[in-house]
Parts: sequence; structure tokens; C-alpha cells
Amino acid sequence: MGKFKTGSILLRRLKMDTFLVEIFYKEGLFDAMAYEIKKSIQELGIGSIKDVRIKNLYRIEGEIDDALLRRICREVLIDRVSQDFKIYKKSRGEKGKWTVEVWFKKGVTDTVAETTEKAIRDIGIKNSLKISTGKKYILEGDLRREDVENISVKILANTLIHDYSIKWGK
Repeated sequence: MGKFKTGSILLRRLKMDTFLVEIFYKEGLFDAMAYEIKKSIQELGIGSIKDVRIKNLYRIEGEIDDALLRRICREVLIDRVSQDFKIYKKSRGEKGKWTVEVWFKKGVTDTVAETTEKAIRDIGIKNSLKISTGKKYILEGDLRREDVENISVKILANTLIHDYSIKWGK
């Protein structure tokens, strides 16, 4: 992979690729949003919910490699004190748990993605990147698919602006 200069910015030529980044709280730290969602699920009458975890999702497409992506994660996406990240090529389920992924529908403004793209440019990375953001909800408990569907449409996703998918982790 060669390098070339444009003005005073040095860009690396990288192949087009797509990665999925999960951002999550480090083990043992309290997640207030997950706690509130669990309470909302219980208020729906689904008392079998045991735990809720939330991961912020970033789909990053463009001229990028693993090293550059890790830099973006460390310098832009996470709070190093309280959060960590994992990088995947495609979405993964959680063994023995329900997973709901929520993404903005095509054409809906994703302001977090726009801000992220600007922050990446602000740290000097000028590569052509397209960012999409979403949430992954991991639901643990004795839940049926109908329960998870109900939770998804009533609590996790606004179906006017979000697409969602439900997976059972095998």
C-alpha cells in the first residue's frame, strides 16, 4: 500500500472495506440506560427478563484497515476509562441470549454518524469513510420470540425511523 500527499495531509492508500465496531461498558460498571430499559420491560409485564446489556454499534465503510480503525476507536469512539470495543466483519449474536440490533432506516439523518465523521477528520484522518450508527441490545431471561418482538417495537425501536433485527444466539 502506497502513500501519497495532498497538501500537508499524508494519506495512506487502503482498500475499501467494512467493519462493525461494538462499544460497551467495561465489566462491573453500571449502565444506567440498560437498567432503565430492564425496568421498562418489566413494566410491560415481562417479568422473566434477567439482564439487559447495550452496545453502541458503528458500521464503518471505506478506505480503512485494522490499524486505522483501532486508532479511530481509541481516539474518537470510546471513553478509555469506562468503555472498551470489539471489531468484527459482521454482526454476531450472544450465545444463549436474544439480540436486537436497531439501525436508522436509509434516508434518516444519523447525527451521531455525522458527528463521528467530523471527529475523525478533526484528528487528521482524511480517508473516505461512511459511518452508520446503531444499538445492540442483549436480552437475557426466559423470553419467547414474541416477547422480544414486543420489547423491540414498544421500547427499543421507533419503527418510523429505525429498522431492527432479532437474533437468538446459538
